[in-house]
Amino acid sequence: MKIKLDFVTNSSSTCFVLISNGNFNLKKFIESVGIVDNSIFSNLFQHLFQAFKNNLEPARKFALADRWNKDRDFERFVVDLFSQKTLDKILEAERSGKTVYMGRLSSDVDTIECFFCTDSFIIDTDDLYIDATNDGW
Repeated sequence: MKIKLDFVTNSSSTCFVLISNGNFNLKKFIESVGIVDNSIFSNLFQHLFQAFKNNLEPARKFALADRWNKDRDFERFVVDLFSQKTLDKILEAERSGKTVYMGRLSSDVDTIECFFCTDSFIIDTDDLYIDATNDGW
């Protein structure tokens, strides 16, 4: 993978879904990604946590206001951007009272957010689900 650090002619973003069993916090996030306290990657994932935290919006509110929605209902919006599996996880989470958010990471913020914005990934544990497979690269 190449990361361009000089002039880039356009920006990109990664849309994500985040479902948390209880409050979304750093301890839960770090445990979910499997990083130990003394890992050389701790700072990187702490930064990613903060990027997610800074961009959380209730999922249905996000979908209604998103510039790429094009008048789709919530379910169609989620399936078009992610998958039926992610929609099923959202609907189940809503029924069970879990917190469901959506948001975007942007390549315009800083190098670390840009790095994660250039890839797609899913974090899936009992306490946390993040689907960041929708990217605009």
